[in-house]
Amino acid sequence: MAPSDTQITEFIGRSGLDLQSISPALVNLTTALHNAPDASGSTVLHRALELLDEAEQIIAAHRGRITELERLSTTDELTGALNRRGFMQQLRLQISAARRYGHAGVLALCDLDDLKKVNDRFGHKAGDLTLIKLFSFLKGQVRETDLIGRIGGDEFAVALTCSDAPGGLHRVETLSAILDRGTTVCDATGRPVLASFGAVAYSGNETPDTLMQAADRNLYAAKRRRKSLR
Repeated sequence: MAPSDTQITEFIGRSGLDLQSISPALVNLTTALHNAPDASGSTVLHRALELLDEAEQIIAAHRGRITELERLSTTDELTGALNRRGFMQQLRLQISAARRYGHAGVLALCDLDDLKKVNDRFGHKAGDLTLIKLFSFLKGQVRETDLIGRIGGDEFAVALTCSDAPGGLHRVETLSAILDRGTTVCDATGRPVLASFGAVAYSGNETPDTLMQAADRNLYAAKRRRKSLR
């Protein structure tokens, strides 16, 4: 006795199978059903094909939602940079690759100078625009393969991947010098956007946390030096 439409629907609903894992099976089954002989007057085959088409549409929709949720969970909403979670995930992968393939790289932390003063005097919209402009500047100065993350309110991290220590550290010094000119990046009020940098090289033997701590120490040393020169 052929199963009814209701029985077929209930069976699929009870299966509880992971949509992504059954997708290849659905494709194969759909092909087989399309090629199978259709008994005259039978509705089961047609209904099964309809259900399979619906299942594949659901799978495609879920995949799109999952991809978007993954992007949102690792992206800073304001600037479009990686957020702290996303940056640390990618940094971990880069450290593993450096250890495995003998690569090297440089991690730099970048902290905006006096963002609180901008927020207090001109409002948070002006402060937000400053953050966006700094990210745009950093993005334009590094390679597509490098990483940029906003890891705190006014702090960014940049990972120069597959970069030797002298070259990478020199690049960070160049970024700092460009901003210090005071003419390259300006905020909404026309004031120059200035920042302090702290950088450290890595070879693959570090962990993301120890690497961040080392860069953070260098960052605060740089901030103290800058304050002493004012």
